[in-house]
Amino acid sequence: MRRIILVIMLLLASLGLVGESISAVWVLPWDLVRETAIDSVLINLHNNGQNTLMAEVRYRADAIYQPNKLNTDYINLETRSHIMKGSDFDALEYLIQEAKKFDIQVHAWITTFVITPHDLTKLPPDHLYHRHPDWITTDLDGKRMPLTSAEGYFLDPGIPEVREYTINIINDLLLNYPQLAGLHLDYIRYPGEDYGYHPLAMKELGSDYFTSSYADRMLWKEAVITRFVADVYHRVKELNPRLELSAAVIADKVKGRAKYSQNWQEWLDEGIIDRVYLMAYTKEDSVLDIQLSDPDLASHKDKIVVGLRAWDDGKIIYPVQQISSKIHVSRNKGFNHIALFSYGGIMARNNWVNLRELYVKADKLKELNKRENYER
Repeated sequence: MRRIILVIMLLLASLGLVGESISAVWVLPWDLVRETAIDSVLINLHNNGQNTLMAEVRYRADAIYQPNKLNTDYINLETRSHIMKGSDFDALEYLIQEAKKFDIQVHAWITTFVITPHDLTKLPPDHLYHRHPDWITTDLDGKRMPLTSAEGYFLDPGIPEVREYTINIINDLLLNYPQLAGLHLDYIRYPGEDYGYHPLAMKELGSDYFTSSYADRMLWKEAVITRFVADVYHRVKELNPRLELSAAVIADKVKGRAKYSQNWQEWLDEGIIDRVYLMAYTKEDSVLDIQLSDPDLASHKDKIVVGLRAWDDGKIIYPVQQISSKIHVSRNKGFNHIALFSYGGIMARNNWVNLRELYVKADKLKELNKRENYER
């Protein structure tokens, strides 16, 4: 019995599921549409030692929670998500209450500036896109971004009204769900380097920026995103100092800055974010090793959660051994916080069981080797 307990503890330690290490899973709204679905999610996370759940409660400027639930200080006109299929079920309230039974922390995961799917027919007439199509970001010539050029249409964060609107949504969410453990920002960036030049955004700066250098314009866009993160951070701490603000960020920080104006290294250095979740979705261990070898990350290891790929590409299988090996790469680099994307991807191939089997085998082998060395 002692050997069994030891193997289990070694397994949990290898996965970072004991102590203060974060073991997080991103859960998409399709897995949160009803009570029984949420029950299954929580049971699976608990049985497999996960302690943090990133629940996507704002998919595309919509809600799987109840806007203006009790407190109406901040106007929130966002529509119920089409994913809920007309149900008025408050998924977030139920999730928070039930998660307490399993000692799992719930973070509200919101998409920040992307506001539509590619299929616009899924949006109701009163959706934000229909109310404010004039907020969609444009290129330097004032031409609106193509719908298919990114994950959907993006608001332009350089527009003051866009920032105010988004902060109001966050205020409403946090005030009405005070038992949340954290707020998780996704798509906290521009859709690409060619966009972010909406006339309303440029109006704040003056016409000189239309003719300024590319480098200057990119630095300005970067500053817009960083300032917004700082504003959210200070607002979060005013409402609840214990609430954790995190963001899903591009793992390649050079690409994150150059293409998306996302300087998350600066956010960490300036202390305007509690944690960043690296979207380190590479299939190659060598690439992950390089990303985690960045010397600038050394002083922020406890604030960095390594987000790993855990899904198949259509008919192309992503083996569970690849997930396991990348957990080992992360651990070997001294990063103890791990997040897996996503719950649905893990469940599709029963990878909880497969991951446990891999680690049990590895730990049994380690134990045998230790015993052999001791007997020698």
